[in-house]
Amino acid sequence: TVAGTFSLFISIAGQMIAGSPFQVDIDAGDTSASACTASGSGIGGGPVGTALSFTVQSRDVFGNPVQSGGDVFHAVVSGPSQSPASILDNENGCHTINYSAVLCGTYSASVTLGGRHVTGSPFQLPLIPAEVCLPKCTVSGSGLHISSAGKVSTFTVQAVDEFGNPQ
Repeated sequence: TVAGTFSLFISIAGQMIAGSPFQVDIDAGDTSASACTASGSGIGGGPVGTALSFTVQSRDVFGNPVQSGGDVFHAVVSGPSQSPASILDNENGCHTINYSAVLCGTYSASVTLGGRHVTGSPFQLPLIPAEVCLPKCTVSGSGLHISSAGKVSTFTVQAVDEFGNPQ
């Protein structure tokens, strides 16, 4: 159940046979979706308009990390705006999921292998506004146009990011 390099001692009637101990490499078994794990900064969301990513580690049913590529994961990110996801097989058992979106809100990322969700999927991805974009901010209110000495005038500043998301 544990992958790794092990020493195999073989003896007959208390005597070690020639070549013993043998070094035996035990590789991880076939990838099991329910044992795969996801990690990385993008698993917690982030600011809109930026490239976000997280990594899925292929693991066998015993939790051993798979050290080779070839698993075919599928990722779908859905939410307030279109957010296409791409998957890069790093050929070492890790797959990088890349996504971005332009509208704030909570997105959902489903990552599956063979139709089965990986551990924790679907993931909730809160996307927050990007930095304030001054040319897109607006100011409104009567206090911008007329006022009287000694009287309070009001106006409103609406700060937004480059995609129009309010701050």
